[in-house]
Amino acid sequence: MTSRSFGEDDFAVVAEFIDRAVAITQEVKKQTTGTKLVDFKATLGDDVAKWPELQKLRDDVAAFSRRFPAIGFDETQMRYHD
Repeated sequence: MTSRSFGEDDFAVVAEFIDRAVAITQEVKKQTTGTKLVDFKATLGDDVAKWPELQKLRDDVAAFSRRFPAIGFDETQMRYHD
């Protein structure tokens, strides 16, 4: 991450993202009936509306990461610009 010019404050933001992800995972796990990954994935499902905090985290991570250059790629040649 330092190769992308992360500063100390940026690492704090990443740590906050990880903390939020763990909290979301714990909530999904509470609602999961089985103990296998397939059970967890089934609980998570494909309905983003069921987990708005997960969508918010995804959006926040995407917005944060756009502030930094893509190392090793010519951005004009990238297939996905967003």
